[in-house]
Amino acid sequence: MKAIIVAAGTGGHITPGISIANKIMREEPDSKIIFIGTKNGMENDIVLKEGYEIRHIRAEGLKPGLDLDNIRILFNILFGIGDAKKIIKEFKPDVVIGTGGYVSFPIFKVATKMKIPTMLHESNSIPGKVVKIMAHKVNTIMVGFKKTKENMKDADNVVYTGTPTKMLTYVSPINLKEKLVLKIDLPILLITGGSQGAKKLNENVIQVLNKTKDRKYQVIFVTGKNNYDYAVQNIQNKENVQIISYAYNMEEYMSIADVIISRAGALSLTEICIMGIPSIIIPFPYSAENHQIYNAQVLKDAGAGEVIIEEDLTIELLKDTLERIIYNKELLQDMRNKAKGLAVMNAEDVIYKEIKKAIGNC
Repeated sequence: MKAIIVAAGTGGHITPGISIANKIMREEPDSKIIFIGTKNGMENDIVLKEGYEIRHIRAEGLKPGLDLDNIRILFNILFGIGDAKKIIKEFKPDVVIGTGGYVSFPIFKVATKMKIPTMLHESNSIPGKVVKIMAHKVNTIMVGFKKTKENMKDADNVVYTGTPTKMLTYVSPINLKEKLVLKIDLPILLITGGSQGAKKLNENVIQVLNKTKDRKYQVIFVTGKNNYDYAVQNIQNKENVQIISYAYNMEEYMSIADVIISRAGALSLTEICIMGIPSIIIPFPYSAENHQIYNAQVLKDAGAGEVIIEEDLTIELLKDTLERIIYNKELLQDMRNKAKGLAVMNAEDVIYKEIKKAIGNC
């Protein structure tokens, strides 16, 4: 198989693209796969580390409103379409797969016109702009949430696949706790605001930790690189608290967490459901089209997580919500079961079958 995978901008786009590529290579080791991104995106580092070739096109997202910069951006998109045409004619793919971001538009504009099998994956509950624009032109739209399919009732090519992500090889929780120097008998609270951290979330977490003198849980606090020093300086009682700037082994931490406080990126919530972690979700308030709030609502509606809107976030509310969950064993188990009920454990297998179907039907 010869496949182009368009995955750029954020880990939430790139990681599913890598997972799909890895699945194709496991099934068909002679396959040739190239990734498409931009010259300055984080995809360059991640894709190359995974051993795949990456090629670049010019692409930018349009700014909201009547911004004069959109004139330049529109010209850049036109140049990007030319870049895309050159790459596709040279590589001659059997299929083009996109996992999100504005960089997808030029590639899919060209691929659909050339009648090449095309597939888009939407990991968020609310479909993004490229998915909306290309919905009736691509062969298949694969979605990470059942709710997304409900939000695209006018499209008849939508398939619920789940979101592919890195899976953790099973390791005994006791062995992991020993490796990470954690106590066996205390529940674990994992806190993460993403790779860069989340300032308001972190500040409230720190105050909760400082106000909880009789804490009967241990904490893994992934602060983000920008907030690490602030956390170290301001947490007064660091007993049973591990402060980490960035977690390269986040899957390990998630596999032993009893409760997680997290943002609501689609990939993060997918991993939370796969691992079956009861969650307190604080959506990023400035996400495009408020998609994090809609993502979080999926877990809230299922009873798998609690949602706190950032403008409502207070020390008291966070502390009360956390203690209501983490000390209640029956509630923890119920939330675990409901989180796992939302997970698609074999998303890569389902997507691979859809890829083969799309190629075979064209």
